Amino acid sequence: MGIDAQLVDERGKIEAEILDPLDLLNKLMAAIPEWETTHCIQYIDPYGDTVFNRLQMECFLDEWRNVENLAPSPDEKLQLGEIRILGVRCKTLPICI
Repeated sequence: MGIDAQLVDERGKIEAEILDPLDLLNKLMAAIPEWETTHCIQYIDPYGDTVFNRLQMECFLDEWRNVENLAPSPDEKLQLGEIRILGVRCKTLPICI
């Protein structure tokens, strides 16, 4: 089971979702120890829920650009790009969880 990403509005409605059935993101995260020094990404819990709000998105997106550059496969790059798009959308919502 992979790490799925959701964009949720202030009422809990899922606006968009990126599923990770091949567990690509978890494998990538496990292979990169530098993530331990990030401000947001280090707190992604592959076995539980992690929530970032719109105020955290700028920091998250800055770190996420570095992660995208480290992705070895086209499938990983595509999935990471889709998550970045969710982050950009999150910045425009009144509240993002």
